[in-house]
Amino acid sequence: MAFSVISADEVPKASARVTKTTPLRNAMLELEVGEALEVTYDTADPEHGYRPTTVNQVAGTMSKLSEEVRFSVRKKGDGTGCYIVATPKPSEDEPKRGRKAAAA
Repeated sequence: MAFSVISADEVPKASARVTKTTPLRNAMLELEVGEALEVTYDTADPEHGYRPTTVNQVAGTMSKLSEEVRFSVRKKGDGTGCYIVATPKPSEDEPKRGRKAAAA
């Protein structure tokens, strides 16, 4: 079997795949530090809601991709949804939180 070799410039651009989380991702991209989104869970709004695990996964991925913004998820008290809060990412030279040293 022979394969033809072409220039990478000749390969057509792939269109962006639209998923159910695309509107959530786009809304998160528009957030500035100090702002938050209110997101409903699928149990409260089956048509437009998201699973809690999906919200956490999207927030984690978007935080990893962003250089300045960290997205954290805070549950609503009534259990119908959550808030996605945009906070500044700590600088690289800031010490990370972790366990305290064991007492000697």
